[in-house]
Amino acid sequence: MKIRIFPSMNEMSDFIAEEIIRGISAKEKDEDFTLSLSGGNTPKAIFQYISTHFADKTEWNKVKIFWGDERCVPPEDPESNFGMARKFLLDHLPIPQQNIFRICGECEPEQAAERYEKTIRDQVAFNGTGPVFDLFLLGLGPEGHTASIFPDRLSLFESEKWFDVARHPQTGQVRITATGKVINNARDIFFLVSGDEKKEIVKKIVKKEPGWKNLPASHVQALHGSVYWLTDEAAAQNISI
Repeated sequence: MKIRIFPSMNEMSDFIAEEIIRGISAKEKDEDFTLSLSGGNTPKAIFQYISTHFADKTEWNKVKIFWGDERCVPPEDPESNFGMARKFLLDHLPIPQQNIFRICGECEPEQAAERYEKTIRDQVAFNGTGPVFDLFLLGLGPEGHTASIFPDRLSLFESEKWFDVARHPQTGQVRITATGKVINNARDIFFLVSGDEKKEIVKKIVKKEPGWKNLPASHVQALHGSVYWLTDEAAAQNISI
């Protein structure tokens, strides 16, 4: 685990954008940079900043875009992770449409999960264990969930499936989520965390306080790279580096 605390969301966004640019630059001419996006308010702010300041700073045509989870709603629904990314990021970057691979939130959930696994198998490099994304962005829920893996479904970190159906434990909303097989196999993983309301859950995970192993985010481990916790000062106020 590597922790970076930023004074502002703009500085966090700068860091993420520069890391993406560095990753794209390291690719050979015929190689793609595979990036999995997250939903949530923190990614939304980051997407807005990147689309405004970095649209002409790199070869975006070499990027392939995916998602770590999606709500089972149509793409035009306000709760769609794809819809949010399209509005605040993808519509403003020169990424070819054929390089954008969304989860079919409006489809039958089991079929959508199976279809997305096939898409990943066709589009992302495989190392014998699972797909190897260059960068996987994750959010952090107030109860420690990440992607759409909630505390009552920790078994999704052990699943042999790459994508599975999940359900929000309070609202019952159905979702499609990447499993641990996909998340932990990524080359690098960035948790994007901001806000005072996240300070207690961040402290519990980082300091390994009692019960931390029951939190899905604590089960994220980059088997081939690093896990970066990128936070603002409000979310990190209860930890020390």
